[in-house]
Amino acid sequence: MTSLCVIPARGGSQRIPRKNIRPFAGVPILRRTIGIVLESGVADRVVVSTDDAEIADVARAAGAEVPFLRAPDLAGDHVPTIPVVADTITRLAEREHRAFDTTWVVYPTAALLEPRDLVQARDAFISSGTTAALSVVESPGPIERSWRRAANGRGRMSAPEYVNTRTQDLQPAFFDAGQFYVADTSFWLGGMTLAEIGPLLLPLPRERAIDIDTLDDWRFAESVFTGTNAGAEADRLEALWSSEFGDRYVERNRDAGDPRGPFWNRILDRTQPGSVLEVGCSTGNNLRWLGAGSRRIVGVDVNRGALEELAERLPSVETHLASARRLPFDDAQFDLVFTAGVLIHQPDESLDDVMTEMRRCSNRWILMAEYFAPTREEVHYRGVDGALFRRDYGAMLGNLHDDLILRDSGFLGNDEGWDDVTWWLFERRDAHHHD
Repeated sequence: MTSLCVIPARGGSQRIPRKNIRPFAGVPILRRTIGIVLESGVADRVVVSTDDAEIADVARAAGAEVPFLRAPDLAGDHVPTIPVVADTITRLAEREHRAFDTTWVVYPTAALLEPRDLVQARDAFISSGTTAALSVVESPGPIERSWRRAANGRGRMSAPEYVNTRTQDLQPAFFDAGQFYVADTSFWLGGMTLAEIGPLLLPLPRERAIDIDTLDDWRFAESVFTGTNAGAEADRLEALWSSEFGDRYVERNRDAGDPRGPFWNRILDRTQPGSVLEVGCSTGNNLRWLGAGSRRIVGVDVNRGALEELAERLPSVETHLASARRLPFDDAQFDLVFTAGVLIHQPDESLDDVMTEMRRCSNRWILMAEYFAPTREEVHYRGVDGALFRRDYGAMLGNLHDDLILRDSGFLGNDEGWDDVTWWLFERRDAHHHD
């Protein structure tokens, strides 16, 4: 099943000028949303529909496509979404003679979503057999107990016949969350509305379903984002590693893994994994040693160029552009999850999140190979502060998750293809097999 994602991002926002590229916690909001969609992997193509050249530049820099600009008659204040999406589908078909089975719409201000929201939505949509689905948020109270306010300030109950009905006896109601939709492509071209077809409703938590229409909405959403993610510093570093700075790292370390075979043979003999995930895989200096047999090998990184080179270098490896803080996988999906030189670049505020995501995705083994120090030490790194830390990562992971057992550890030097790192191998206590 092929899928397209359309992000409609016109330039003429009135209530919040330049809303779609306004900095949200320091990063253009459109860039954040594109990143979420790309990380989720739900769409084969991510296309931004815009009439604005600056928005187009931001979109392309974030990894989306802008194959053409939207016509002015589709960029007005009162133009609904469906004709904009239909225009994108039609023009792509005319240019490329390619059709998509399903088409997503994700709004550019959906920056509070998590990639797994889209993954779960995709799975629910496919299994439901419905024509369309939309994100919704539950009403904080029953619709029957709501009030209408007149111009003079006086109120009238929407359904006065329910004035004495207990709230727990009334059915929950849902509102369009204004975050995303997914439907058969034929729906977007057919001229019908969601109200006519009975779509599947996909509830979101309220904190990830804030419809940003006013500056008050914006400030509230930004406060929720910074409060729940506490990730401004982590965002800064991810942006650093996904930029030219990260490209230079890739170039310097392209052949660093040449002597690492004996170490990985030892780990494979010990763990016997049928599936492996490397968080921060770069161009595959470690994964090159892990791909024998029918083993599933997956790599995650924030640097697009590194992943493209990895795909050419090791075509059998499954790659994902994703943050280590929000891995786009279901729980316990991999036998072995590991990092090598990635946790050292995590700020304090995100380190626990990354470790927890690694533990969540592993069904048995977790391996870390990182710079060690008995207490936290920051190292000035290539002209950048706050980008490299030595810590006792083994103790930190063990303290964070007491269901993990340290099974082995050691030191790897330059002769072994490593930059003097310490490694720790943990096993989940609830794993089915033990040594």
